[in-house]
Amino acid sequence: MRAADRLVACRLRGDPAKASPGQYIAERAEPAAASLPSRLRRVVVTCAYLLLMAVIYLFTVGRIVAPGAISHVCFESDFCSGGERILSLIIGVGLLGLCAVCITLGWRGRLVGARGTLAGDSG
Repeated sequence: MRAADRLVACRLRGDPAKASPGQYIAERAEPAAASLPSRLRRVVVTCAYLLLMAVIYLFTVGRIVAPGAISHVCFESDFCSGGERILSLIIGVGLLGLCAVCITLGWRGRLVGARGTLAGDSG
């Protein structure tokens, strides 16, 4: 058994040349760093998207409080009914999920304004 196999507690069985494609996992190919915009640009664009999402969140909460889906008492003093708590939880978890997606896409260079170039793209 090889040292690397002992380290991860696995062992290759059989001849790797005879393995079918479904019997092994190929390494993921990460995008080339040269095809991505600079780290600073990706961070700035991601922060701009997060700021935009915060503004949209505040607007959405204002639109929900105004018609009475969430009472002013719940919003201001945290004295909420069960339905108001569920609605607040859904909105909060949704915002956190969108922030996580935004950060992931921004770091990978997939947001508009911070997009990477394609591997075959010359300009």
